[in-house]
Amino acid sequence: MAIQLTERQVEKYISDPGHCPKCGSEHIVGDFFQADGIIAWQTVECSGCGFTWDDEYDLTGISYDKDQ
Repeated sequence: MAIQLTERQVEKYISDPGHCPKCGSEHIVGDFFQADGIIAWQTVECSGCGFTWDDEYDLTGISYDKDQ
């Protein structure tokens, strides 16, 4: 059976990503980052309830050595 998160659960997780969006556990572990073009994501798993999801990332800026 597919698990559906409520919009509130998703919004709460996005504003405070240190907890599982399903059960609220702080025991979450992120896998390695993956990227394809301008899209990046990371699979995350909750050690408390076993729920897995993908964090999705947007490019918000760049850093560089200004003395180059």
